[in-house]
Amino acid sequence: MKISIPFSLILIALIAGYFLKPSLEAHQKAADAWLETAQSDAASKLNLGDLFSAGAASAFHSGIYEDDIVFSRYTVTVSGAPYLRCFGLFTQVRCSKVDEKPAASQ
Repeated sequence: MKISIPFSLILIALIAGYFLKPSLEAHQKAADAWLETAQSDAASKLNLGDLFSAGAASAFHSGIYEDDIVFSRYTVTVSGAPYLRCFGLFTQVRCSKVDEKPAASQ
């Protein structure tokens, strides 16, 4: 049975993703760094709303770590509502603020 090269590359990438996905600690570190940067940016721009929300998220947050097969997710919640979402793949973690606007209902 001959395995094609593209299939082999996909298989290798999936196996590497499984073994190289970021840990809970990596996600927490990235989330803390993102929150610290958000506080500094809000303070420098004198944006009190963002400063308060980033400060509250930094002080009173809890996190939910989800370990999927080849990637991981970490959601920072404040009072049960998602505030920050981080995705991890191949030892890298990227975080972004959760959009506060609800999706348009149809």
